[in-house]
Amino acid sequence: MLLSLSRHAPLESMTIHNLGDFPPELPTLHFPSLKKLTFIGKFDHGLARSMCSANPQLQKLYVTASRHIEVDFGFLPHDSSLTELSVSGALSIVGLPIERLPCLRTLHIAAFPPVEVQWNPVQAQGIRLDSLQFPEVSDGLLDYLESYHGLRSLDLTVDAQPSDCGKRFWSHVLPAHQRTLEHLSLTLSPELHESHGWNPTPEALQSLRLCEGLTSLNIVCDDGHADKVHSLLAKDEGPVNRVYHG
Repeated sequence: MLLSLSRHAPLESMTIHNLGDFPPELPTLHFPSLKKLTFIGKFDHGLARSMCSANPQLQKLYVTASRHIEVDFGFLPHDSSLTELSVSGALSIVGLPIERLPCLRTLHIAAFPPVEVQWNPVQAQGIRLDSLQFPEVSDGLLDYLESYHGLRSLDLTVDAQPSDCGKRFWSHVLPAHQRTLEHLSLTLSPELHESHGWNPTPEALQSLRLCEGLTSLNIVCDDGHADKVHSLLAKDEGPVNRVYHG
């Protein structure tokens, strides 16, 4: 059926459900108008490789994988035209070569860590994301985020990262994007103690105040910390209080 569609249909968007039983050797499936490709369910790497290789004009790739599936993104071609990549539900993600995606502006990863990304090559290639959702924080990620300006949306999950990473985020990463940041969401692990560097402080509040374009702020933490975070941010007389959603 896919082969027949590739010959006749001027498709711009395609969603493929419940993969897994495709033949190991697939024909070239080229859709000249295809811009958006979505995989849902049991992920078939062979079909994904065939589709991405045969359609270099693809701009958006969305993967919602079964929770027992490991997704290996080694199939992504070099110098891809992808501007958006979104992955959710996978058991794990390996070999995510963002440095191959020079046009990438949106990266949303809502999967279980660890997620293998080498941020130094991404920085070296000059790839500047506008929107980032990521399930873990590392020094490499913070180095990358500090290296440029222009982020509009940032959604991070913070688990057991060192306290110094949190302090660095509030004092260096956030100010780097204060002129453009519109949305910030932090999901903080219940295991982080009250004085941990990721928990908002008066100094962090000052960094937030400098983000004049902020329209959405969401900080998720356990009940023991939520009241204190809410109390701190609710006292703000500027834009932070107006956009905060605890």
